[in-house]
This record gives sequence, C-alpha cells and structure tokens, in this order.
Amino acid sequence: MSTAAQLVSHDDRTLFEKAWVQGIATGVIDSDVSARITRDGAKAMRQYACLMGSDYLRPDLERAMRTMLGLINLHLEYETGNDVDRAARSIAVNGIGYHTRGAARHMKAAGYDERSIVTQHAYMDIASFRALIAENENALRRMSAAIWSLDVIGYGDDIDLADASQAICTALLFIIFRPGATWSGDMAGFETMLKAVRAKAKGRTPKVPAGVPDEYRATLEDEWSRHGKTIMRLVLDKTIKLHQLSSHARITELLLVPGTASLSDIDDAASMVTSHWKQLTGGSDDEDVLMTVMLSGVVFEKTKRTLTTAEAKTIAAGIHTPPPEARLQAWLNENAPHAFQSGLVDLWNHFWSEAEMISPDSEARRLAYVKEWAKVGRAVKKAA
Repeated sequence: MSTAAQLVSHDDRTLFEKAWVQGIATGVIDSDVSARITRDGAKAMRQYACLMGSDYLRPDLERAMRTMLGLINLHLEYETGNDVDRAARSIAVNGIGYHTRGAARHMKAAGYDERSIVTQHAYMDIASFRALIAENENALRRMSAAIWSLDVIGYGDDIDLADASQAICTALLFIIFRPGATWSGDMAGFETMLKAVRAKAKGRTPKVPAGVPDEYRATLEDEWSRHGKTIMRLVLDKTIKLHQLSSHARITELLLVPGTASLSDIDDAASMVTSHWKQLTGGSDDEDVLMTVMLSGVVFEKTKRTLTTAEAKTIAAGIHTPPPEARLQAWLNENAPHAFQSGLVDLWNHFWSEAEMISPDSEARRLAYVKEWAKVGRAVKKAA
C-alpha cells in the first residue's frame, strides 16, 4: 500500500482524507500530485520518526504518521475553514509539506520546540490551534506597539517579546504624565516620572492620549485597560514610599524598571541607585559599607554606615545565629532597589555561612571577623 493510501486510510474522518477523495474524484489530484504526496509524505514521516526514536521502528513510523496527519489537518482546517474543495486544491497546489510546516511555524511562534510539536502538540484541537495563532498575532501587535511607544520616549535598548506589555505601560506613564520627557535609563529619571504621576493623577486612571497612530491605538488601549488601574493604584498608594516602588513585588511585573537584573549583571550600578539608597550608603558600593548598612538595619533596626564597637560585639556574640530571612527581606523591600536585592542577599549569606567556621569559644576571633566584614569604629550620624 502506498504512503498516500496509508495516510488516507488512517482516519477517514480527517479533512485531509475527505479532500484527498474529493481531489481524486474531480481530477484536482492527479497521478503526478499523488506521486509527489507519496514521496513527500514518506520523507516527512521518517524525519518525525527520528525525533521520536528511530525511522526503522514501526511504532515510531506509525506515531510519525499520526503527527503528520495532525499537522496537516490543523493547517488545512485553519486555512480553508473546513472547506473540502478548497482543501483539495491546496493539497494539489501546495503539497503536504506546506501544511506541516505552516502548523509547526505557528507552534514554534508560541514557544514550542520541534520535538514537543512532533510528540505532543500536533494533536491539539482546531479551537486551541486558532487560539494559539490569535495569541501569536496579538503578541506581534503588542511588540510593534511597544517599539513605537518606546521610540516616543527615547528608550534605546532592545526588549524581549515578554516585556512588551510592561514597555507599553511604562511609555504611557511618560507620555501621559511627563509629555516630552525622555527615558534616562536610570532610577533617578524613573523616580521623577513616578513623582509626576503622584502629583498629576488626582486619583484617577487616565485614558490613552490622542495622537497615537491608528495602527497601535487598539493594542495600547487593550494593554492599558488590563493593567492601567492596577498600576495607578500601586503608584498612588501613599503607604508605599516613592523609593520603595522600585523594589515592590509587583512593580517589575507591570513596568520596565531600570536595572531589573542582579547586582553583578548591572554595567552601571550607579544609575540604578534610588535617592534613598544613595543616602543610606553615602553613594558607596563597597562591600563593607553594604554589609554594615544591612547588619545595622536588620539587627538593630537603625541603618548606619558605621557600627559602634558595642554593636559589633553584639553581632559577634550571636554570630552563629543569623537573623530570620524574613527580617532581611523586609529590610531590603523597605530600602534596597530591586536590581540590587539578589546581590545583597548573596553578600549577606556569604557573611553568615563563613561565620559558621569560627570557634564559638573565641570572642576575639568572632569580633575580628565582624570588623573584617563591616565598618566598626566611632559612631557616626545615622544614614536614615
């Protein structure tokens, strides 16, 4: 039995089978087309079988045939609307490779890799396939609208497709509340924008402004309708201090916050510093200063850049019992820019893990360890 005949007989309820029978009956699919389908089908089946295991094993070849049929039918139904005549003509003119590749292309755009397409997703129903394609198209529209929006505010860096929504909403805040202002790429500029929102919003969620090109307006309005109220509620919440917005648990899900990488990945850490953090650290990024502000803030709830000798002795006495992680995270959320938190947690954990190796019987060694990691000396005016 030929490959084409096997394809047809596998499932007499598929659109491919109906189109094949119709095409043969009407002459749309002639002997040349049939030979081409047979040749292309055999090649595709072996390729899929190799991804599943082996193109020499019958079970893999049978699974490959089902995969191929699934991909063909999904694309045929999507392209022709289940019209048998149109499907027959499309098979004759385009071949089956056109349909298997077409279905796979839409799935890859959704993030599926080739193996998962062959082994799992080729069997999805047409409603799910249509929904997947619609979301792919929406994602492309979001990306186009995001690029336009960021261009308006002078944002020069590339963004990922996953960040398109945040990009649109961030740009809209600038366009609405700081018209004409450009993205500075640093936290100071971001804080200035948030301050402008608080000053001008008057407790309401504004609409997408006039002047947006028609090709982007629907996408911007959709994104703003889905996220605008949440963003405005967060930004206008006066219980959250302005500098805390940059490290709020929700802010990076909603907006493009400068420097949302870990501390070690930031090329220009100084541009990511909030005014509050600069005050706490005196503008220093030295590890002993960072360790000191964390120790004083977490242990004594009084953030300073220098520990007194008495404070250092208190820390040394409890060097084998670090404060609860929740207390550190609460202090970080209160004070540290989101971009720095991962690096600060690593520094903090390094300090306490090495402390475990110090003998509990040696008070002098414990105190020396604290002085090695933190600034200890004459008390200075607290940073905050």
